[in-house]
Amino acid sequence: MALCRAESTPDSVSLAQPGRSHGNRQVLFTVELERLGYMEGRNLVLDWRLVTSAERNAALAAELVAAKPDILLAAGSQQVEALKRATA
Repeated sequence: MALCRAESTPDSVSLAQPGRSHGNRQVLFTVELERLGYMEGRNLVLDWRLVTSAERNAALAAELVAAKPDILLAAGSQQVEALKRATA
């Protein structure tokens, strides 16, 4: 069974990750999405943001929510809490 969408717009995913670099996380995530049929620039828009300080969590969460992505993801408990507050 395949899922089909009537819309032709790409899906958008916004991600918040703590740290100063993505490391392998971004590569592995993108490879897995491609395996599932999602290709950045074709049917997917990824907005991957690094949170370099605790003070930036709330501002970054507000920015990501304001972009109205289809999916919000967070890699880190502080980022999860900031996104929860921003979407409440």
